Amino acid sequence: MTSNVITQPSPLAARIRGCTACDSLASSAAATVRPFKKPCAQFNIYTRWLPDSVRVAFIAESPPGKSEGYFYDPAPTPGYAQLLRRGLFGLLELLGHDTATRLTAFKDRGYILLDTVKCRCRKRGSHPATTITATCATTWLGKELEEIGAPRRLCILGRTALEGLSQVTGFGLLGRYTVSENTGETASIGTHEVLIWPFPSPRNAYIFRSHISRFKQFCNVPSAAGES
Repeated sequence: MTSNVITQPSPLAARIRGCTACDSLASSAAATVRPFKKPCAQFNIYTRWLPDSVRVAFIAESPPGKSEGYFYDPAPTPGYAQLLRRGLFGLLELLGHDTATRLTAFKDRGYILLDTVKCRCRKRGSHPATTITATCATTWLGKELEEIGAPRRLCILGRTALEGLSQVTGFGLLGRYTVSENTGETASIGTHEVLIWPFPSPRNAYIFRSHISRFKQFCNVPSAAGES
């Protein structure tokens, strides 16, 4: 299924698609993101999936490096566990009979999801190399936020997202926070509000379970009674 792939990319998507900045890093780190496949550019999320007005921008870690699956691709993909998508959709109580419907509901609610590391990353541990995170975040994440209208509310989904955003100009104060100690807290950074949240997998439910009401309030999740 390729209906969501846009052949005419936005200028930002085109620039990101051509990025090879990590080639200048240590070969062991660079090897984890070669050959620099960037689903955000392939699917041109800044056009296809940008809401008219962004209410919350979620910042995740990276597209999967061991499958061709992607958050914004509704096509079934071998090896793609969909942990992020299923977890986030569950927390947001998005309704729909299939993934494409839920993705549309995600956009219609005013949500968008960005990855800290743009390339598919084959991690050699639980997180991308710190040099990969820093390079990608300082090069692109701030530009992405500008591209989508500098939304006031941001929600980081995990340690890599927190580390990456803290290195974007104006967000340095986030370096004081950790996901393990500050889950559910909202940091005021300039004109932005940043919700600290772990990767929304079942394995991390024990971390965020007691803070779900804060998440839903921050993300303006409609009450069950208000759903049509």
